[in-house]
Amino acid sequence: MSILIEQNESKRVDLLVCTPCQPVRMISAKLSGQISSLQSLWPENPKKFIYNGIELHEKMTFDFYGIRNGDSIIALPQDQNQNIFYK
Repeated sequence: MSILIEQNESKRVDLLVCTPCQPVRMISAKLSGQISSLQSLWPENPKKFIYNGIELHEKMTFDFYGIRNGDSIIALPQDQNQNIFYK
């Protein structure tokens, strides 16, 4: 079982990170890495991250959410009104 864990810790996925009014970014991330690692892309403007309609918790890993190679994550400003989609 430890062999499976070690393989998963080193496995990487290529992801698309989409932010409104900005170019799409292609990144590589460790499956065992925390979602919070995405914040390094915007050190001045923290983001919240959405995958498959779910807001991702920054302490969880990419693997926890079942994120796979080629998937897309949406990055939105943290201070954006949460009700913007319900107006």
